[in-house]
Amino acid sequence: MSDLTYDVCIIGAGPAGLAAAERLHAAQRSVCLIDRRAHPGTKACGGGLTQAALARIPRDVISTGRPCRVLEVHSAGWRSRIHTDTPYMTLADRTTWQAQWRARLIARGVRIHTETRLLHLTKNGVATSCGHITCGHIIGADGPNSRVRRALGLPTAIGSIALQLRHTHAPDAALLPAVWFWPTHFGAGYAWRFPHPDGCRWGVGVPTQTHDARALKAAFQHFLRHQSLDETRGIREGGNIGCHYVGHRFGRVWLAGDAAGLASPVTGEGISQALISGDEVAKEICCPNYRSRAIARLGGQHRRTFAALAGPLPGARLLHSAAWLLRIPSLGRTVLSRFAQTAPSKIDV
Repeated sequence: MSDLTYDVCIIGAGPAGLAAAERLHAAQRSVCLIDRRAHPGTKACGGGLTQAALARIPRDVISTGRPCRVLEVHSAGWRSRIHTDTPYMTLADRTTWQAQWRARLIARGVRIHTETRLLHLTKNGVATSCGHITCGHIIGADGPNSRVRRALGLPTAIGSIALQLRHTHAPDAALLPAVWFWPTHFGAGYAWRFPHPDGCRWGVGVPTQTHDARALKAAFQHFLRHQSLDETRGIREGGNIGCHYVGHRFGRVWLAGDAAGLASPVTGEGISQALISGDEVAKEICCPNYRSRAIARLGGQHRRTFAALAGPLPGARLLHSAAWLLRIPSLGRTVLSRFAQTAPSKIDV
C-alpha cells in the first residue's frame, strides 16, 4: 500500500464501521476501511437483531432471517413464555450479512483493506501494517479491544465477557430462542439459546465486576452440563463486550460501537448501538455543528446502568431477580418493549 489519502479512515469493518462508511459515502466523502481480518470475524454472538438494528441495515443486505415472536425465560424451577404480535428479534448470521454489506460498499467504490493492522496514529493519518494512510478524520470502530481507544489513552471499554458454543448439528425445529437467569452462577448476567438453520448457539455472558475468565468458564461449563450438551460437537467462541462509555469525539479521532463502550451492560446487545453510533459519528463529521443526541442518550443510560451493576446497590439486586420480575405481565411488557421495541401480547407462566 502506497501513501493513500482519504477524507476519513475507519478502523474496523464491523457493524459500526460499515454504518459509518455507508453514511460518509452517501455524503460524497472519500472513505476507506481497514480490518485486521480477511473476512468478518466470529465472536460469541447469538445472532439476534432487534428491530432497531434491522431498521439501520440496508434491505438488500439481510437476505435471510428468522423472525421471532416467542421468547422462553428460564430460572430455577420454572419457565415462562413471552409472546409478541410483531417480531421482537430476527435471527440472522452475523458473518453473512456483514460480508454482504462489505461487498455492497466495495461495489460502490469504497476501499476496504483487509488483513491490515493499525500500528499507531500519526500526525496526519494512520500507520498500518501495509503502509501509511493520510486522512482528515479517524473513526475507531475496532471493537472493545480497540487500538484506537488505547492510542487515545482511554481505559478499556470491556465491561462484560462471554463464551458461546456453536453446536454444529441441526437444531430441533421446535426450539425457541431462550434465556436463563441463574443469579448463583451468572450474577447479573444470563445464558442464551438461539437456534439457527446450521445449529444452535448456546452462550453465557457476565459482567466483569462479578466474574473473571475462570468464573465465566465454570459458569459456562455448568450451563452446558445442565443442557446435556457435548462441547466436542461444536465450535467454542469467546468475546468481550464494550460497555464503558467515556466519550466518542476526541478532536479528529472518533469512537463508535463497542470501541466507544456503547453496548448494553445488561443484555450485552451491541449491534443496534454500533449501527446507530457509526451513522451518528459520520453525521458529526459531515456536519461540524451537529451533535448527536442519540449517542449522548445511549452513553448516559449505560453509565447509569453500569454503575448500578458495579456494587451492592438496589439496582444490582433487582437485576438478580430479573427472571421473577419478568413473570409480572406489566414489567415483562415494559422490559421487552424497551429492549426490542415491541410489546408482549401474552405471557405464559
